[in-house]
Amino acid sequence: MSPDLTRREVLRGCALAAGATLLSRGAIAQAATVQDAVGSTNARATLAELLARNRQRDPEYGGGLSNHMSMALGALVDLGASTERLKQFEERHAGRLRPLPTGGPPVAADDWRAAIGQHDAVPGLVQVFEAAVRERGREPVLRDALPALVPGLGGAAFHGLIRTAYAVRAEDDLDVAHGLAYWAARSAPLGLLAESAARDADPRALLERVRADERLARKSFPGGLISDDMLAAAALPGFADVAGALDVQADSLDRIARAMLALYASTGDFTALHAVTSTHALRVVMPFVPDRAEAVRHHWQALTAAYIGIGTPAISEPEAPEPPPWAAIAERAIASEDEHTIKLVDTCRQEQLTRGGALYAVVAAGRVGL
Repeated sequence: MSPDLTRREVLRGCALAAGATLLSRGAIAQAATVQDAVGSTNARATLAELLARNRQRDPEYGGGLSNHMSMALGALVDLGASTERLKQFEERHAGRLRPLPTGGPPVAADDWRAAIGQHDAVPGLVQVFEAAVRERGREPVLRDALPALVPGLGGAAFHGLIRTAYAVRAEDDLDVAHGLAYWAARSAPLGLLAESAARDADPRALLERVRADERLARKSFPGGLISDDMLAAAALPGFADVAGALDVQADSLDRIARAMLALYASTGDFTALHAVTSTHALRVVMPFVPDRAEAVRHHWQALTAAYIGIGTPAISEPEAPEPPPWAAIAERAIASEDEHTIKLVDTCRQEQLTRGGALYAVVAAGRVGL
């Protein structure tokens, strides 16, 4: 990963298709076979050890960049990495990370919501959530916490949400606690959800509406962190109306997923990559969200801000070519030292298994240079 969060990463081999040509039954079966082959007992045990080690580290480093260790390791396991590769990756990337801070303001278990948005409250939030999952288990804690955290899910470029989702996938209670603590500390609400008079169920149509709005389109921002640009975008006149215009339906998250995949395939943009991985993350935690329609609306609000933050680029839709086998894509991703490449490939494979669509494999293959 580039240490300065470059706003434009070129998607090697794939500034291509945004179509969603369905895979053949044989290709879906192949992907499922790869899925069944990963996650050996030894790799899962090693993952648990390395996750515990990373819980001793700060969830951020380098002036606001997210610690991706737990997320990347979880993705590597699900892609089929060996125990040796997991240990190698951890050793190579641990040097830039720093210890989990101590001190900070006290956080009461019955009033932890008062610490939402306070980054220096990470130590106290960790203590509260660790105690909660030890006492009650991860699922009740998730159901209790997520309603308060969903409105700020775009904070830290969605990484609190994404880390929590990987912890859920790993079925690791204490890692869930750390994901929730980071999510809470970096929560960044973008304003109340407005009820737009001109609602639309099609996310792509809403993105086109943003592109056509001179108050929102083709804006430039200082070029800091992704979250900074999102907050600036949310402050623009007209943002609340268009960000609240999604008419949520049963298939809204599927539609959003395909729209974000198309955005990334068209642009190769670094922020758009996070739009893809965060949408998968929301799907993972959605079973623990009491009000799922509200969660989708808040996610769309954050994605709209992210889209404005990258200058409202056009989304093209050429036909997707035939992708290479998933085994070859996964092999390249496992060998990568780029956390975002690893997470994107893992996300694409998981989403394709859920939704179908050749573009997921095309994007993943392009990312690893196939």
